[in-house]
Amino acid sequence: MTSTLSVRTAVVMSVSALLIALGGCSTSGSPDVASTGATPATIAPSSDAAPAAPPGAAATVAPSTCNAPPPPGASEAALAYLAAVDAATPAWQALSTTLTHQGQVTHRDDLLTQVNADAPFLTALREIDFPPDAAPYADKLVLAIQAYDDFLTTAYDTEGYLASHPDDDSRLNETRAQSSSRLRDVLGVQPSNCTFNRP
Repeated sequence: MTSTLSVRTAVVMSVSALLIALGGCSTSGSPDVASTGATPATIAPSSDAAPAAPPGAAATVAPSTCNAPPPPGASEAALAYLAAVDAATPAWQALSTTLTHQGQVTHRDDLLTQVNADAPFLTALREIDFPPDAAPYADKLVLAIQAYDDFLTTAYDTEGYLASHPDDDSRLNETRAQSSSRLRDVLGVQPSNCTFNRP
């Protein structure tokens, strides 16, 4: 979880909050680049994450600091999704802590760390048998995460790309957050109660 933010990040977050649509959280980048080529980190909701429990094991969801307990009668898809979020929490927390220790500055290797943390989650999402009313929302979340990770991969491969595309960074983070929030709504589970630093 995020602890104390730098004044600079707090200002970015305040501006971002004005741009957030109802029901969604977003992050924003910054055009400023440190002399090392690093960029300020952003804050992102922890509403999506990494691998789900194997089929048949989804009926039990371990307690999580990010997920509220599932409601009575939650579907297997909802339980599998919550398990995926729980499984992702350690990797996301590790990156978030790293970014906090770096003074909310993203370094080049952090970009791949985020992509690598997302890869098992994407695999898990594709393996969950979502009901027809939720499947389109799950597909949108997969596409949103893929677009975000493609953006980070391009930023990793291209010097200065992240710093020169703050609007794209913000848009992709917001789309990702909103897609996750909508899927949770359709599955009938509460929003995540965690926030993490993300590139």
